[in-house]
Amino acid sequence: MGKLFELKKYYKHEGLIQSLIHLYWLVSAKISYKLNERKERRKWEQIPVDTSKRVFVIGNGPSLNITPLHLLDQEQTICFNRFTLFLDRIQWNPTMYMIMDGLVGKDIIEDIKTMVDRTQVSFVPAFVPKYRVNFKKHIKSEKVRWVYQRGKKIELADPPYVNVSNSVAVTALRILIKLGFKEIYLIGMDMNYQIHKTASTLKNNDIQSVKNDDPNHFDPRYFGKGKKYHQPNEEVVQRIFNSLTEIGTLADKYGSQIRNATLGGMLEVFPRIDLRSLFPEFEAEEFVKLQELIKFRAGFELESADHWDSIPQVDSIDAVSEHLEMFRVDTELTHSFLNKFIFDYNLFGPFRHQKLFIKRKQNG
Repeated sequence: MGKLFELKKYYKHEGLIQSLIHLYWLVSAKISYKLNERKERRKWEQIPVDTSKRVFVIGNGPSLNITPLHLLDQEQTICFNRFTLFLDRIQWNPTMYMIMDGLVGKDIIEDIKTMVDRTQVSFVPAFVPKYRVNFKKHIKSEKVRWVYQRGKKIELADPPYVNVSNSVAVTALRILIKLGFKEIYLIGMDMNYQIHKTASTLKNNDIQSVKNDDPNHFDPRYFGKGKKYHQPNEEVVQRIFNSLTEIGTLADKYGSQIRNATLGGMLEVFPRIDLRSLFPEFEAEEFVKLQELIKFRAGFELESADHWDSIPQVDSIDAVSEHLEMFRVDTELTHSFLNKFIFDYNLFGPFRHQKLFIKRKQNG
């Protein structure tokens, strides 16, 4: 009855031809699953993670720019969508990856392929009928666990069937709880969205960016020029908050603890925790990890903490000349500097409440 109601609603808004096309996609998804049901469920039973250990859910908010992600090199993590843009700022690969949005996914097939290659397991929707996407045609890997989307009929998840949600992070939390993770930490889940004013409207709430000026993620190119996604208006954001509140209730029911280690932001659904407190060895290892990362990614030998202090520090964009190979800025200035210099510089840190910008190699 649910699907029939959905088709009637679709017919009312889109007409007969579009409704028939939508029906085709719904039937294709159903047939695909039925033909592979046993294999799909067996693969979901074989996911290479250790649920007895903690896991970090990496949102893509601007706070990632001031979060010491170099600390997570030995941790289990799950990331989303265009995390590819962050890969050259870290020295490790995420454990898991997820994409759920068909509108977003159609534009970032190469990003998805990169993340599937770089992670141990990836969760990807087999079909997204609304946007007429068959990801199985594009992604060929045994590391993928195909997701078949459902509405809110399942309390948590029944892999490969997973509840459709308005946020990929919400869907990820459902799956992590279902898999049995008991200790879950959130980072980069800022939730202080701004309307993307320069984007053009496509249809309803779907928009397309016209410039590399995404205000809501860690990189202005994230939903940059030509990329399609959804305008984060008040109604959309409130639905995400409501879903996260529901997840908190489900986590309690299934014995999972979710803690928010995001630096700043507006998400208060889950108890806060200081990310650094999760790493007792933080003070001793922070500089060493950063030192190794900078040498690996930028080929620069940071000899000591005093060496860090000798690198030029700037407090205005105008103070950066085209010949300046590297410079430091206070963390509160990171986002404004990043919007200007991300195309020519890579970012490292934070260390001592500062970020380090190093000019990218021409061949990189």
